[in-house]
Amino acid sequence: MKKDPVLLHIRKSLANLESQMEEMKSLLQRDRNLVTSSPENTFAATLAYLEQDAAFPQVLTEPPSSPLPSTPLHHSTAPQNILLWPCLQASLSNLDSVYGLRGEIAEHNNRDARNLPLPSEQLTIYNGLLSRLTLSQIKCLTKAFFDELSIYSPLLVESEFASRILGPVLTGAATSELDACIVLLVLFLGGKALADQECPHLPDDSHAALEVFLNPTEANSALSQLSLRVRYSAEISWRSAQALLLTGLFYSQRLNVLEHFQAVQRACTTIMILLQSNPRPSPTEIQIYWVAYTHESQLLAEFELPASGLGRYEDMIPFPFSEYRNAAEPRELHRVTFLAHLALRKLLNRIHLNIYGHGNRHSQSSMGLTASSSLSTGFSASMSIIEELDHQLELWRQHLPTELAFPTLAQMNPWQHEDLTRRRAASPFERATGALRARYCAAKSIILRPFLYTLLNSPPPGSIPARDQENAQLCMLAVLQAVLRQGILRDSIRAIPMPVNLIRCFFAGAIVIRLVYKRPDLHSLLPADWKVIYDIQDRVETDAAHLSPTIAEDMQILRRLDYMPHSSAV
Repeated sequence: MKKDPVLLHIRKSLANLESQMEEMKSLLQRDRNLVTSSPENTFAATLAYLEQDAAFPQVLTEPPSSPLPSTPLHHSTAPQNILLWPCLQASLSNLDSVYGLRGEIAEHNNRDARNLPLPSEQLTIYNGLLSRLTLSQIKCLTKAFFDELSIYSPLLVESEFASRILGPVLTGAATSELDACIVLLVLFLGGKALADQECPHLPDDSHAALEVFLNPTEANSALSQLSLRVRYSAEISWRSAQALLLTGLFYSQRLNVLEHFQAVQRACTTIMILLQSNPRPSPTEIQIYWVAYTHESQLLAEFELPASGLGRYEDMIPFPFSEYRNAAEPRELHRVTFLAHLALRKLLNRIHLNIYGHGNRHSQSSMGLTASSSLSTGFSASMSIIEELDHQLELWRQHLPTELAFPTLAQMNPWQHEDLTRRRAASPFERATGALRARYCAAKSIILRPFLYTLLNSPPPGSIPARDQENAQLCMLAVLQAVLRQGILRDSIRAIPMPVNLIRCFFAGAIVIRLVYKRPDLHSLLPADWKVIYDIQDRVETDAAHLSPTIAEDMQILRRLDYMPHSSAV
C-alpha cells in the first residue's frame, strides 16, 4: 500500500516535537534569567531573543518539497481560497479562484502601455527642483520618510544616507544616477507621508518647490516616472536593490500589486547574485536582504505568485541591527520594532507551511486540505502542530520589550474601548505598535482558522464542543482586532504599510463572519458589534477599490454573499 507523504511528514513532526519542547524549555529558562537579571539588560535581552531564530524551532524536520520552503507556492491562507470551502460551493460554484491575479495582469498591462521610462531631461528637471529646496525643507522631507516609512522597511541608515548619498547628490559629486533617484524617491515618499497627516509640521520657509513634493498628484507622477527609471536600470549592486525596494514601497502604497511584485523580484534576484559573489554582507546589506524577504513574503501570502528563492538564504543571513545595543539611540525603538515584525513574519511563513502548505495545487472539491485522522480540523495538521505554533506565537509576544508589550488576544482591550474607528491623526509610533498587535492577531486568526472550517463545513452538532467554540470565537475576534488595530478606519488607507495585505485580511474575516451569520446555530461565535465590518467595507470601497481590480472584485463578492440564504447545515 502506498504511504501517504502527508502522514509521513506528520509522523516525523510528532516524533520530533518532544525533543523540541525540551529545547524550548531550556531557551525559556535562559531568557528568564536574562530578563530578570537587571533592568538595564532587558532591552538587550529582548534584541538577543528576537535575533535567535532557534527561539522559534521548525515544526517539521523535513519540509515538503518546494522551491522555497519558507514561503510555499500554494497554501490556503489567501482569502480567495476560503471561497472554495464546501459550504460556499452552491453559492459560488462558477468562481474563478485566480480572479485577483487575472485582474491585476490586465490592469498592469494597461498601465504599462501608458507609461514610458523617465527621460534624462525629466530627471534633470527633478534635480533642478531639488536644488531649489532649502536645507530645512530637505530635512523635513527626509525626517518624514524615516519617521513614517523606514520603521517598516529600513532600507537606508539615516546617517549613511545623509553622508554617502544625499550629500554627494546635493554637491554634484554623485557619480551614479541611482543615487539621484534614491534621493528623489526618499523626498517624494516623505512628502506623501506628510500630505497624509492632518496637521503636518512644515518648515517656516515653505515655498513652491516644497509644494511639489507635498502635492499628491505631483508626487505620484514623479514617483511613477522615477520608479520606471529604476526598473529599467540594469545595474547589479546593493544600491540598485535599495532603489528597487523603494519603488516597491511606493507601488505597495498605490496598491499596484504586480509593479510591486516585479520591483521586489528584481531586487531579490539582484541580492542573490550579490550574495553568491560575496556571502558576507555588510550591516546595511543585511537590512536590505531582510526588507526584500519581508516584502516578498507579504506578496506570496496573498497571491499565487512565483517565489524568487531568496528564502534559501534566511538561515545564513544574521538578523539586522546586531551592532546596535543602545536603547537611548533615536531610532533604536524603530529597529527593535522591525525585528519584532521580522521574527513574526518568519513565524507566519512557518504557519503557512505547516498548517496550509501540504499537498498539490488545490481543486475546488478538496482545496488540497487533507483531513488528518488525528484531528477534526479538516486541515493537514495535527492538534499538536497547531498548539505548538500557537505556543511559539505567544513566546514571541512574551519577549517583546516593555515599550511594545501587549496582553494576549483574550485579555486585549475590546476594540470598542479604544479610539480605533474615528478618522484622526496618529503618531508614527502609535501606528507601528498598532501594526504589531494587528499582525499578532492576524497570525492568531490563521492558526485558529481550521476550527472555523470544521464548524462551517460540518452538519450542526447537538452542541459545539467547548474547546472548538472557544478557538472559533477567538479566531473571529482576532480578525476584527487585526483589521481595526492596523488603522483601517483611523488612518488613510494608503498611509498604511502594504495596505493590500490589510484589506485582504479584512476580506477573509468578512467572509467567515458572513458565513457564521448565515448559520443560526453558530451565532454564539459572532463577536460583539461585529457589524463594524460594513463600516470597514464602505471605507475600502471608497478609498481603495478603484485602485486595485482584486479589491474591487473582493468587495463585489462580499455583496453577493449578503444575498446567500441562511442555512443550518452544509
